[in-house]
Amino acid sequence: MMTISEFLKITDLDNKTADESLDIILQLTDLSLDEKRDDGLGHALFLGEELKKKKLTTEQLALLNYFLGNAWDNKRKIHPQRNRWGWEDDALGKEIICLRLALKEEGFLKLDKMRQCQILTNLANLLNEVGRASEAFWYWNKALKIEPRFSMAHANRAYGSYLFAFDLRFNEHYAIHFMQQAYFHFVQAFKRPQQIHEGAKKFFLFYFDKVKKTLSENVLKKRPKEGSLVLDDKNEETYRNWCLENKYFLNPLNDLGPLVNSAVDDLYLPPITTGIHEGPKYHGLFNQIKQEFVSARFLFYEGTHSNEVHYSDKSVYMANTFDYPSYCLAVEKVKYSFRSFYSLLDKIAFFINDYLNIGINERAISFKSLWYEMHKGQRLLRDVFVNRENRFLRAMFWLSKDLYEAQGDFGEALEPEAKALQEIRNHLEHKYLKVHEPEYAIFRNPDKNLEFMSDKLAYSILRKDFETKAERMLRFSRAAIIYLVVAIHREEQLKTKGKDKKLVAPMIVDGWDDEWKR
Repeated sequence: MMTISEFLKITDLDNKTADESLDIILQLTDLSLDEKRDDGLGHALFLGEELKKKKLTTEQLALLNYFLGNAWDNKRKIHPQRNRWGWEDDALGKEIICLRLALKEEGFLKLDKMRQCQILTNLANLLNEVGRASEAFWYWNKALKIEPRFSMAHANRAYGSYLFAFDLRFNEHYAIHFMQQAYFHFVQAFKRPQQIHEGAKKFFLFYFDKVKKTLSENVLKKRPKEGSLVLDDKNEETYRNWCLENKYFLNPLNDLGPLVNSAVDDLYLPPITTGIHEGPKYHGLFNQIKQEFVSARFLFYEGTHSNEVHYSDKSVYMANTFDYPSYCLAVEKVKYSFRSFYSLLDKIAFFINDYLNIGINERAISFKSLWYEMHKGQRLLRDVFVNRENRFLRAMFWLSKDLYEAQGDFGEALEPEAKALQEIRNHLEHKYLKVHEPEYAIFRNPDKNLEFMSDKLAYSILRKDFETKAERMLRFSRAAIIYLVVAIHREEQLKTKGKDKKLVAPMIVDGWDDEWKR
């Protein structure tokens, strides 16, 4: 085994094979953590970027990005953040990027199953760390689908469920189910304790014990029923089961899986204390946000499940441009849904701006710009958010980092496809998006002899790729809506913390009957 001093003398990897180079980076990363050597981790990251310049297989690239993610993680372990409510963390952001790039590589699926589970679990843990609990469950679930006996995914999912249960105490139904899930996954994790890192066992056992003290064992052992809905209306049945299986309902319980009792959009705002003359304005805005989401979700469903020509498209003359465009109502429905999902994020920013009295001009509010202000030419986190003890406001802040900022470069976003998502939105709103059937590939692999057929005005994209990106925006907006509700609950708790209780007159807000939705 080489020493760190010997590793530091390696300035290039030209005389090493890709596998040998990967092994060097792995060894240096682990050794640097053991010896708490930041210079060693910095060198591992340098060698990793140098290795990316070489010709690597997609499998090797996936592995390299995973190792680089570990290097950034080890940097954070060596220099732990002293303030647990500090919102910014550059190393954490870089680790997220590395793991997402590992997942994005086609070679990810060629990796050993345990390695795939490690990558997915690590990414879930990072998202949970910054409050993005809803999205973390998606990755933990994916890891356990690959290997149902992977203890680290079970243990971390259990810990995440425990934390979320307390965050959701404004809805007892939610909280109990998440605590039951925490109990179940801790039990599963400790069936194979040898899979759990020694340093983590004490941590997980501590929280397992706390879970067992929250509710009676009989309650904790109950598990909600998974399955499919059976309805009289088969069209509605198919649609709702699609939402249930894909975890699209505005219901945190749906993140736990296809739980039959989660097949409703029953997420609601907690009680909000306002001035006596203000009224339920936030509930009205939230109603609109929910309605736009569920309508856009249905448009996305219809647009991706169309298999026949709609009568509204018949006898509509279209010029044949020889590039296999998709002109139909179904594609337009997906376009409308994409725009709605993206714009919902800005509406959430509008909500937060008013609720926290931030004072941003309404014309300047966006989900990306909400969090920062310019000070002496430098972009800084707004004072209202600095060290704010609200996990789900911080979750939305970190979700905003997944959006591309036009003034910056790729480094401004943690989502590898962020720039493409922003370009699509820009062209949908102001220019021209052209969706193509898979037979057409000129815009991807231009042939000089066919260059005249390329549409210079359009942003061209294959239909299946566009649907994938619209689905990404669906998940973003759904997560943001859930985080908004839990963030408001936390803010309402903070309002009364350490203050004398004032006289509060309750105003009962009933539900809107389904029969009125005509």
